[in-house]
Amino acid sequence: MRVLIILKYIPSAGHHQKSDLLRTTIDAHLNEGHEVVLLTTGNSDNHQWEEIKVSWGFLKKAWSVVSRRYLKNFLGISLNSEVAKKVARYHEKKPVDLIFADCTNYQPAVQAYKIKQLTYIPYVVREHKNYERLFKSTDDIKESYLKSLRGADALVAVSPLLATIIKDLGVRKDIACLPNALSDEFFVPPSTSGKYRKWAGKEFLFAGWTRWRDFKRVDLLLKAFAKIIDYGCQAKLVIAGPVEPDDNEKWVKEFIKEKGLAVQVWLTGEVPRDDIYQLAYDCDCCVVPSDYETFGLPALESLAAGKPAVVTKCNGPEFVVNNENLGRCVERGSEDDLFKGMLEIYENRDQFVRDALKKSAYERFSRTAAGKKFTELYEQLLNNPGKHNDKLEV
Repeated sequence: MRVLIILKYIPSAGHHQKSDLLRTTIDAHLNEGHEVVLLTTGNSDNHQWEEIKVSWGFLKKAWSVVSRRYLKNFLGISLNSEVAKKVARYHEKKPVDLIFADCTNYQPAVQAYKIKQLTYIPYVVREHKNYERLFKSTDDIKESYLKSLRGADALVAVSPLLATIIKDLGVRKDIACLPNALSDEFFVPPSTSGKYRKWAGKEFLFAGWTRWRDFKRVDLLLKAFAKIIDYGCQAKLVIAGPVEPDDNEKWVKEFIKEKGLAVQVWLTGEVPRDDIYQLAYDCDCCVVPSDYETFGLPALESLAAGKPAVVTKCNGPEFVVNNENLGRCVERGSEDDLFKGMLEIYENRDQFVRDALKKSAYERFSRTAAGKKFTELYEQLLNNPGKHNDKLEV
C-alpha cells in the first residue's frame, strides 16, 4: 500500500538526535513492502524518498515567526488548507491508501485531519508529546488538535503509559501502543572504541544524552554522580547535548567546580548523531534522570548497544527498562534513589549480559519489529473502514 508519512521535519542521517528514530519509521514501512511518500511543513534535509513538496515560502515563514495569536492561527489554517489541496492533487494521480501522522508536534495530526476532509483517506496519529507535563485537562489542548486526535481512524502512543495518560485525560478511549524503534544498524557495534571510552580509560563510564532542559534533571544526575564519587567508585560521567537554558548551564558548571568534578565529568555540548551511537557503545551505563518522558530514547539506545540503563519512573522509560536484567527504575525527583540505582549497576556490572540486552531491545524495538507492527495496524484499519477500533492491538 502507499502510505503518506507526515513529519514535523525530515532529518538528515547524522545531524539530529532523533534522526535515527524518524528515518527508521520510514525504512520500517519500506521493509514491509509499502510505498512511502513524505510530507513536512518544517525543514526537509537531503533524503532519497519521494516527497510532496511544500513550496509557499512566504506563508511558511510568516506562520513560523509571527507572534500575534490571531494572525498565526489564520496563517496556520491557510497553510494546512493548502497542504490538504496539494495532497488531494497528488492523490488523484497516485492514490494514497493511508496517512501516518508522527506527532512530535501538533502539525502532522492537524494536516492529516484536513487532508481526510478533502480526500477521505484514513489516518493514524502516533503521539509522542508529554501530556503529563503539558495538559491538566482536555481544555488545555488546542481545539483543532483535539479534533484531529478524535477524528483519527487510530490513535496510538509511543508507550502504554502515555496511552493510559491520554485515556485518563478524556481524549478518547481506544488508544494502543506503537513504540519508537531504532535502525537495525544501530545494533551493530562500531569497529573500534571511541573517544569517550579512551577518555574514561578503565573507569566505569556513566552517560546521559539529550537536550538538558530543566525537566530532564541534569542537576539530579550530577548530585547522584557526586555521591558515587564520594562513595569511592572509580567512575566518570559524560553529559552529552546542550544544557538549557543558560541559568541551568551556569548551575551545572558551578556545581562541577564546587564539587571538584572537572576530571570526572565531560560536558560535551551539542553532539552529532554519530557521537550518540559511539557513546552508547563506549559507556557502561546510560542514566535518564527526567521528571517527565514519553518514551526514553537514550535508554533504548543504551540497551541496543548492550549496556544497562538507570531510569526514573516518569511514564515512559520504565516501559523500555521493564525488568532488572536491563537496568534499574527508580523514583523520579530523588537523588538518593538515583544514586542507589547507579551504585547497583556499578557494583553488579558483571551480571548484565551484553548479548541478552541487545536481543531484548532488538525483539521489541528494532526496525524489523516496528515494520511488522505498522503492517498489523494498517491491516486492522483497512479491514474495518470508517470505524474507530476499540480493540486495536499492535
